[in-house]
Amino acid sequence: KVVKMTGSHAEDAHQPHPGYGWLLFCVVGMVTSLTLYGIVLEYVTSGGRKLHEWSFVFVTTSIYALTAYIARGLFGEKPTEISKYQMLTLSLTSIASTFTSVRSLRYVIYPVQVLFKSCKPVPVMIFGLLLGKKYPLTKYVNVIIITAGVALFMAGGSSTKKEGAAVVTDNTLIGALMLSISLCFDGATGAYEDKLMSKDHVEPFDLMYNIQLGKAVISFCCLMATNGVNEFIYTLNQGGFMLVLL
Repeated sequence: KVVKMTGSHAEDAHQPHPGYGWLLFCVVGMVTSLTLYGIVLEYVTSGGRKLHEWSFVFVTTSIYALTAYIARGLFGEKPTEISKYQMLTLSLTSIASTFTSVRSLRYVIYPVQVLFKSCKPVPVMIFGLLLGKKYPLTKYVNVIIITAGVALFMAGGSSTKKEGAAVVTDNTLIGALMLSISLCFDGATGAYEDKLMSKDHVEPFDLMYNIQLGKAVISFCCLMATNGVNEFIYTLNQGGFMLVLL
């Protein structure tokens, strides 16, 4: 017996899955944005240029918070019931990760940072285990393979001896240390975020707004505490447009 589909059911059968187009849009947008972000960040931290970290964090997080606030209103998201203290904890761990990550660019180039960040699942899993989360065996295997690949790539650099190689090595070690600290805070942020979202529902733009607003306030306080107003003004004069792009 042959059953013929009519009306909307027949149309749905011949149409592609509506989520595929949105998925493609998100993937292309994410890859394009990250690529442009890397190009701009590499430019402002190379050629003898030094990026003032607190100025960078304050400007970018302020823009992110404003964008999330507008998007939250446009999509009609409801404010989360997660306490402000818990959101502040996420902001603290997140800003510590951002600061050390940007600081590392004084010692290593951006591609090295990206490669190092590929090991992010390791601290996320460690902190997740500390918070009582369990992972399947396949996830452990995947993380081990990724980490091993990154380690082999990092260890497979040039072995030629050049003048000033010791200085380069020292800088690389300092940069690696900064990135390791950044990864630890990344792991703490991701694990704690997963724990909060497993108990309370939170919309994406609302989460982004709360975290970025907290980071903007913290970075502003750090600017004031470190007497970094002059550095902030100088950074805006030298590359304010670049900070807006980032």
